[in-house]
Amino acid sequence: MDRRLIEDIVTQVLEKMEKREKPKKPPLLAIHPASADMEAQLAFLNRYWNVTLVNPADYAAHSALVERAVFLEVDQDLLVKGALGLADSPQSVLFAELMTAGCSVHMVLSKALQWMENAVVGYQHNAYRLHLLQYKKQLEEFGVQFTTIETLRPANNMQPSAHSEHANRYPDKLLTHQKVETWTGKQIIVSADTIITPLARDTAREMGITISILES
Repeated sequence: MDRRLIEDIVTQVLEKMEKREKPKKPPLLAIHPASADMEAQLAFLNRYWNVTLVNPADYAAHSALVERAVFLEVDQDLLVKGALGLADSPQSVLFAELMTAGCSVHMVLSKALQWMENAVVGYQHNAYRLHLLQYKKQLEEFGVQFTTIETLRPANNMQPSAHSEHANRYPDKLLTHQKVETWTGKQIIVSADTIITPLARDTAREMGITISILES
């Protein structure tokens, strides 16, 4: 029998079982500009959250109904406008609405902004870097939580470090090739009762990913 067909059958059976057994994941509103990393980031978040992806330009839901939101790939425009209370772009308007509604807001900095958190000896424009950090500090004083994709977990699933063993844990009962394809690390740690499809093993081998079984 074809391996892909076997995987599809097992997936359907387990999905029906999980609907009865698995507790609901908490909701998370994700505001994400289109980027090459979007699919992998959302796949990671979906392990722990019931993610609703929105485009701020098209978002028409009531912000008062949102309990937790994360702005992904935050750029300098949103960082500065959010800190200054300016609301003249789709993202900054949505940010202002969520803050006004009392929503818990998280931000994940874009790669282009992560440099400002790392001091470099002899950097010519260090004063500019420190100036930008003041905007980040202001947002933190407003209650915004800066985080990373790997550490954004529900309270009962928070992990001590993105580089620890827990960051590589796979929480579901079935590991398929689709899950392996979107995995961001080089190791997947599964429980002893997790079903690993043959196609998932093949995909992991091709991608250089090690699948380890955690003994109970």
